Amino acid sequence: MKVPLVPLVVLLLLAAASVSLGGLEGVGVLALGGAFLVAFSLLLFRRATADLAGTRNRRAEDDTNFIWTVILTGTAIRVALAVAMRLTGINTSVAPDESTFHDNALWFSAWMRGDVGQPFSYKWNGSAQVGYFALAGALYGTFGEFPFVPVLLNCVVGGLCAYPAYLLAARVSGRRAGRGAALLVTFFPSLVLWSALLIRDALVLFLLLWAACLAQSLLQRFRIRTILWLAICLAALATLRSYLLMLVVAATCISLLVAAVRKPGRALVTAAVCGGVVLAMMKFGDFGGDFFSDSALHNLAQRRQFNAIGGEGSIALEGYDLSTPTGALTYLPIGLCWFLLSPFPWQYSGRQGLAIPEVLIWYACIPLVVSGAAFALRRRRKLALVPLTAGILVTLLYSLVEGNVGIIFRHRAQALALLLPFAAIGWARRKTNERAQLRETMAAAQRSATPVRRPVAVTT
Repeated sequence: MKVPLVPLVVLLLLAAASVSLGGLEGVGVLALGGAFLVAFSLLLFRRATADLAGTRNRRAEDDTNFIWTVILTGTAIRVALAVAMRLTGINTSVAPDESTFHDNALWFSAWMRGDVGQPFSYKWNGSAQVGYFALAGALYGTFGEFPFVPVLLNCVVGGLCAYPAYLLAARVSGRRAGRGAALLVTFFPSLVLWSALLIRDALVLFLLLWAACLAQSLLQRFRIRTILWLAICLAALATLRSYLLMLVVAATCISLLVAAVRKPGRALVTAAVCGGVVLAMMKFGDFGGDFFSDSALHNLAQRRQFNAIGGEGSIALEGYDLSTPTGALTYLPIGLCWFLLSPFPWQYSGRQGLAIPEVLIWYACIPLVVSGAAFALRRRRKLALVPLTAGILVTLLYSLVEGNVGIIFRHRAQALALLLPFAAIGWARRKTNERAQLRETMAAAQRSATPVRRPVAVTT
């Protein structure tokens, strides 16, 4: 039996570098790297030995292999980025609130050992958004207080986002759109960045995608099992960002009502009325109290002003009163512009300049999102309503709240995760139309090149 020496030498060098540079955390990197190598080997062995011509569903087999390749590659890229950032110390400047999650995870692990009397600090008493503290603290209590352990989990969860993104787009416009959505969500720069840090964003994106995917399935076919999984997903999402629970539930309810209306005009009116009801609930209800002190528009204005205080990325927009419905509607177009398009290309100074390349990529995706959403609403309205409505509600909420470009760049990832599948749908439809036009052109050229036989006159 021949032993492949080159991969073995590479693995040994990786082991030595991981242990020498990272100590016990390096052992974790080595274990995860070995798992990647084993997974890739199994995937390649499966491809080499499977008789795809004899399978009952060759396309499904191809898509399964493709999704696993994307997941493993995306996870490996995130791990490499996480290692690079922690070795250079960039993670502390990119995400200063890593210390918040680390300190609260230490508190929870101390509570597990019995050193403190309550699982969370006094600042978080009565708050529902403590799920990531408990998760990271449980990992600390099990594997030791090494911050890279929950970071590795975030990397894996970020790679796994490819599967629900594939499902969201493939159900609407086929496997080509699904593959494009998996690639966009897995390798979009900001989505990679936020899932390679000690923050909760990777889990938020994962649960948000799965909530939209399960609600999409519920509209397609009513099942008790789907409702249970959706409830579990929403409950977990509420422990991370509680206001997203209301947005996803509102998106599902709006989609159920609009899906029952057949005429597009009436469906639009129904959606507008339902959106007004949601805004009224946010104004007079007590939803998302962990994000706003209460849900009145007055606190939307305060939240936005607090975000705009200080920092190079603050947005100074005086003269807008968000405490009234009229003021909020007046400010909304400007807020949408900042949330969807900032940092602008001319804002290249400081750390904002690092985000300009991704912003340019997002600019190129916006027309695809519009065309993909238009196609989905015309042809697959029932399947498109939940992710599109949820993405719009997330965008509207943050557009009214955010007053800092840095916070916008981070929170926009939640809207991107729901909107990028529609960019993949728009791209897939464009490719389909281009191929159809090419076939028509080739057929017309063949018809014009074929000589026409004229009837020969017969003389007697």
